[in-house]
Amino acid sequence: MLFDPEININLGCWYINYLKERFLNDPVLIISGYNAGPGTTSKWLKQYDRSDLDNFVENLPYSETREHIKKVTKSYRMYKRLAQILNQE
Repeated sequence: MLFDPEININLGCWYINYLKERFLNDPVLIISGYNAGPGTTSKWLKQYDRSDLDNFVENLPYSETREHIKKVTKSYRMYKRLAQILNQE
């Protein structure tokens, strides 16, 4: 059923909303939860200092999650900037 676009999109939206609620709308934690799982992300919150966001991300033990957070965050900033430029025209 996951190959049905409507089901896939609806389930993906539900999961993102679940992560948004669980991690109080914190983008980095939502991305981490999506990639590494919400349980693992919650464990990391207890283990690592979150006062310095860059340091928190760099200390995550999963390189895949570190890179995923950076990639998604960079893409978000690029698309946000592009939208701003297009709205000015």
